[in-house]
Amino acid sequence: MSFLPDFESVWTLYPKKEAKGFARMAWLKLSRSGQLPSLPELHAAIRRFAASEGWQREQGRFVPQMGNWLRGQRWLDPLPRAEQAEAAQKQSALHARHVREEQEQRLQAQKDAERARLRPLFDAFAAKFPPIANDAMPFGIWQYLHSQNRAPSADDVPPENSLGIIEFLNEFKRRRQTADFLTKRQPLNARREVGTPCRSVGEILRSLPVSRFFPGGEQPERAAFAYA
Repeated sequence: MSFLPDFESVWTLYPKKEAKGFARMAWLKLSRSGQLPSLPELHAAIRRFAASEGWQREQGRFVPQMGNWLRGQRWLDPLPRAEQAEAAQKQSALHARHVREEQEQRLQAQKDAERARLRPLFDAFAAKFPPIANDAMPFGIWQYLHSQNRAPSADDVPPENSLGIIEFLNEFKRRRQTADFLTKRQPLNARREVGTPCRSVGEILRSLPVSRFFPGGEQPERAAFAYA
């Protein structure tokens, strides 16, 4: 019969597994007389009572058999007022948890998509350095710099560079911070020296000492940092 799978789903959910045949007979009788509520209503009622203090007391000792519960149409019984409030709080907490988990999943999906988008750019940059077994740390540093519009590209690695990828990223970050700081101070210096044009970040960056990037202390103008 088509309604027996519905009975099985309710039986699976019901906490006390006793007298299944009796429960099936009660189910059939109610179904034929059209007195059964919808399946979602029955599921919701069972979950509500299963979370109640009465059904949880003494490891479910006071849970009625499913046949008696059905025959008495006990899904219509209200919970005690205190238990109604507790059940409502639990339901609200479950809903909030579900919403939070969905938000976390969406954020994780966005992060994964952003990582996939940025990965080719990082791989082109990382190809300028000797390969390493695990690039999770340099990729993380590079992503952080990218979020601040400070991530280096492959063109920013000088041919004479002798630093490892993590050292390079940390040094690049320090130099960008210094260049940004000097850029912010330019308006004050410009007022002191009338007629002196303001320099771009790239110009300031190229003017900073770069001896750590080049063996032998080559001149700053050989640095290959490119900024618009």
